[in-house]
Amino acid sequence: MMRSLAPAAVLLLAGCSSSPSTGTTAPDFKLKSVDGKEVSLGEMRGKGVLLAFWAVGCPPCRAEVPALERLDEKYRDRGLAILAVNAWDEPEATVKKFASDQGIKYTVLLYGGDLVRRYGVHAIPASFFIDAKGLITNVEEGYDPVHEGEMEERVKAILPPR
Repeated sequence: MMRSLAPAAVLLLAGCSSSPSTGTTAPDFKLKSVDGKEVSLGEMRGKGVLLAFWAVGCPPCRAEVPALERLDEKYRDRGLAILAVNAWDEPEATVKKFASDQGIKYTVLLYGGDLVRRYGVHAIPASFFIDAKGLITNVEEGYDPVHEGEMEERVKAILPPR
């Protein structure tokens, strides 16, 4: 189920396809992180993954960072991996500085423009909730702090069993 939360920064892309549907396997990918490591979704099997598409220049995305940090801190040890994909292919130095200035501890990935098209993202921030088996359980576009409790419930639902 795709759910839109206001506000969202509109991301207009030529050839943008529809999102992979819930209940299907999330498309695998490999991207470089701000710390220079290559990260693939496939290596996250067995973890719950919150795949968050965002950009430094997107005000709602910036507003979502503290919520993602809280989720990461609370659920990382229970098997949550947050992968924040820079959707606008902003310069590496810009993304690294923002991540450092914000004290982001979750994984920030660079140059995700092609992945935006593969996932059919139309607006950011956009979040794909992926369970330990690699299945997409939910998709949300936009960010509204009023709905953080719902976001946390979706995270709890994708965590691997204890």
